[in-house]
Amino acid sequence: MTCARWLLDHPRLGQGLPAQRLASQLLKRPARLGMTEAQSRLGDLLSTAGCSGRDRLAGIAMLRDAAQHGDTDAQFRLGVLLLNGNAEQAVDVLQARHWLEAASQQGHEQAQGLLLSLQAQRVTSR
Repeated sequence: MTCARWLLDHPRLGQGLPAQRLASQLLKRPARLGMTEAQSRLGDLLSTAGCSGRDRLAGIAMLRDAAQHGDTDAQFRLGVLLLNGNAEQAVDVLQARHWLEAASQQGHEQAQGLLLSLQAQRVTSR
């Protein structure tokens, strides 16, 4: 877990595909064992950089598991994914709001900002 965290958080290495692949291999076992941080990090990798639809769906499922265990970053990323949708995941504004509100209540600033912008969009569209 420590090595994967270091790889992903490194300013140069973390952006490269080889480092992300190695980190995902290092995260698989702890994620399967239920480590919330590993589920969150691996879910983020698979849902955004996954090369197949199956990988992206697995990533979304891992993010959901981590979000249900209170990981604010997973809650935020899941909310954004559900808000934007993609080929494997339809837009689900209600679920997106649920996860963004959960992250926001725990002090996640990006979630708070996104909720405010969603609120402003709703007001101006009326």
